[in-house]
Amino acid sequence: MVTDVIGVIALAWLNRAMNLTAPLPLVLFQQMGELAIRLSAPGRRGGDEGKYLREFGNAISP
Repeated sequence: MVTDVIGVIALAWLNRAMNLTAPLPLVLFQQMGELAIRLSAPGRRGGDEGKYLREFGNAISP
């Protein structure tokens, strides 16, 4: 119970610190979904995965 409250407060603080208009979990799940779509796109071969992982990392870092 206490950890849930701390988690909610931490998410709210991160939300405000990053000036996000959408809730932080929603933003993270959206970014992960876009990454999954890119990684599973047909016709992708070779070193594209590393590029998309770097883009994802840059997108979620403040």
